[in-house]
Order: sequence, then structure tokens, then C-alpha cells
Amino acid sequence: MSAHDSRGEIYGMLPESFSRLRDLVRRDDLEEIRIRVGKNVQLVYSDGDELVRDMVAGKSDVARLVENICRHSIYAFEKELSQGYITVEGSRVGISGNMVYDVASRRWRFSDISGCNIRIVRECEGSSRWLVDAMIRGANIASTLIVSEPGVGKTTALRDIARIVSNGECVIAPKKVFIADERNEITASVRGVPRLNVGVRTDVIACCDKSYAMMAAIRALSPNVIITDEIGTDDDARAICEAVNCGVSVIASAHGDCAESVMRRPSLKRLVSDGAFESLIVIGRRNGMFYAKQSHRFDKENAIKAVGRLA
Repeated sequence: MSAHDSRGEIYGMLPESFSRLRDLVRRDDLEEIRIRVGKNVQLVYSDGDELVRDMVAGKSDVARLVENICRHSIYAFEKELSQGYITVEGSRVGISGNMVYDVASRRWRFSDISGCNIRIVRECEGSSRWLVDAMIRGANIASTLIVSEPGVGKTTALRDIARIVSNGECVIAPKKVFIADERNEITASVRGVPRLNVGVRTDVIACCDKSYAMMAAIRALSPNVIITDEIGTDDDARAICEAVNCGVSVIASAHGDCAESVMRRPSLKRLVSDGAFESLIVIGRRNGMFYAKQSHRFDKENAIKAVGRLA
């Protein structure tokens, strides 16, 4: 298994006052850099966190960081900012502060920004091979919903699944893969070209509502498999049902801690009842590796059947 992360790009966007962070981070499992006005910078690792001594963020530090992330054009990121994040080089930067409702644009916008949570994007090639093996049904990939709590690594898993299925690094023939990458976190595309390895037979539409992107792909790109992240809206559900009814396998992720939590969300429950997904796998992470906390298949009556833990 090989790994690559986005720390180099992120360090280049930090304000000058934080330039020594590059030398302070000595571990490879850095997951987040949290910067809050008036607080010590927080480094989050897979097994805990660390507050950086003598590095307290000021309001000007946070403002400069946001400027750098937005490439000095905050207006260009207005839509993302209204949803509380910015995606840069595949890393999602969560934003905190005060928001006000802009009547003219019909969007919430930040009047004051007080903090940023920079999530480190990581490629872990080969980490999801067992997941792909669990999805194979004959010569095809079963439509599968991957569930986990925030921060476990669903996006990292989807990226590796796309690469494996697209390259044919499994027991079935390679598939044409399409990624609906609404937040540009799976592929980190620049000018439409993925910067991360998602396979040689993969097409991508990034920075677009995932439901619209899926429908566009069905019409024009003839995918065998569609991959998308963090579903949950009625539009997502309709697009996934349309894809499955067209004979396309869908691999999607959603937030949750167990199968029962998924079934409490109306749009996801409807996908199960409509037979859109053939399996559901709840993943966790232990010692940096993914494992299955729960695995379920759906029978013809769309009731959940436990098929045992895959770990």
C-alpha cells in the first residue's frame, strides 16, 4: 500500500507567521490543522492531538490564510463559503465564525471568520481492496452504500475504489468509472484534470451538484460504475435511482455510525426501499487501516440481512 498527502500544498498557503509548522510536524498521520483566533494552533493526528506552544492565531493570521486559500479572490468561492467550507487542492477547509443572510444573493455569508479547519487529503493506494472484493457480484460491482462517522476516511476509500475498479486491479474486468465530485475532494481536479490517482478509465465532473453530474454522465459518458460522496438529499436519491434503473452500479458514501442510523434518514431509507443499493458497509478505522464494523445485504423485499463482520 502506498500513500501520498497534500501537506506540501497546504504548507504553501499558510501565512508567514505559521511557516515553521512544516518543521514542527514530524508524523505522517497528520489529519487536520485547526486554526482559531486567540487559540493555540491544534494539530490532529489519527490517535490524538497536539496544541502548538507559542503559536497563537490572530485575526489577521486567519484572514490572510483565507485569502491565500481563495487565491485572493474570495468572490470566486462565494458558493462554497456559504456552505461553510472551501475546497483547495482536494483538501476541505471548514470555516467558522459569524454568518448573516444576504437577501440579494439568497445565501448565507460570513461577516466574520474566526477559524479554519484544514483537513489533509491522503491517497492510500490499496487500502480499499478488501472493500472492492466485498462488492463483487459475478462479473459486476454491486451498488453499495459506504457509511461512517465524519473523519474516518470515506472519501479516501472512494478514491481508492475508483482507482482499483477503473484499472482492473481486482478479479473482474476493468470498468468505466464516473466520479460526481461535488466538492472536488475525491479527485482534486484542476482545470478539469484530476490531480489524484482515480484510475485510467475514469471520467470526472467536479464542482457541480452531484445529482446533475450523475444525470449528465448517464446521458453522455456511458459509465459502468458511478462513484459519489456524502449523499443525503432527495435530488441525490432520484439521480441514484435513475442510474441504477439504467443498469449502472452506484458506489456512494453517507454519514452514519450504523445501518440503523442510515434508515432513520428519509432519502436514504427510500433508496433502500426502492432497491437502489445491494449492500451497505459501515466502516471504521483502526491503526490507520479501514475495517468493516457492519456489513449488510438487501434481499428481494429490501429488508436488511446481516452477513457478518468482514474485519
